[in-house]
This record gives sequence, C-alpha cells and structure tokens, in this order.
Amino acid sequence: MPLIAIAGAMLVFGFAFSLLVITTHRKPEYANTGTAIFYFVFGAVVAGCLGLAVICGFKGKPIFTAISLLAPFLPSVGMLPGYITLLLPVIGAIRLAKPHSSWARKYYGEDKMRIARDRFPKAATRRARKSGGAI
Repeated sequence: MPLIAIAGAMLVFGFAFSLLVITTHRKPEYANTGTAIFYFVFGAVVAGCLGLAVICGFKGKPIFTAISLLAPFLPSVGMLPGYITLLLPVIGAIRLAKPHSSWARKYYGEDKMRIARDRFPKAATRRARKSGGAI
C-alpha cells in the first residue's frame, strides 16, 4: 500500500500546487478565469502523470516512466493526438509488472508472479542469473 500512497500523495500535491499557482498570481493578465482553470487543469495533469510515473517505475517499466514524465509537455507524438499521449502512462500503470520489480515482489501472489514470469521471460532469467538461481 505505501506505493499507492506515494502516487496518491503526488496527485494531492499537484492539486495543491495548482491551487497555489492560481491564488498567488495577482497580475492583471492572470485575472482571467480561463487562465486560472488552465493552470488548475495543467497542474492536475502534471500531478497525475507524476503519480503514474512513480507506479511505472515501481513496476520496472523505464520506457513508460519516461513517457509519463514527458507526456504533459508533449502536445502530440508523431501522428498521435495529445490525449493518446496522456493515455500511455495509464496503460503503463495498468499493465502487468515485471517479475523482478518491487511492485511484483510486494503485491503479487504465486499465481500472478507465474504469469509475470511467463510474460517477461528475459527479465525473470536475468534476475535468476543475478541471484544465483533463486527468484
């Protein structure tokens, strides 16, 4: 549960930070309600992507972690629209963790760990070589 708590805390921090940005801008160009809403939504998206990056990192997925960190700042990737770019971190967080990751060791039982070893055979054999055969 602490891993999920870290991701949730990052989400709450992002909302609080976006509210702080909204309330501290006293300049006339930031007095517009649309600008305040933009800052709030952007802060929420950044916080959500940071939380998803933490989850992807604990699941042993470095590519999805990098995408999660860059997603709020990329309007589109190639021919993909922007909302697809924001869905990739969610997909990385939902998918099965690699068997050597801290997420799998903590939250997976024997059945789910067997599925993870079958799904990621290279990761399982690399871990077995490092630990001397015991997984």
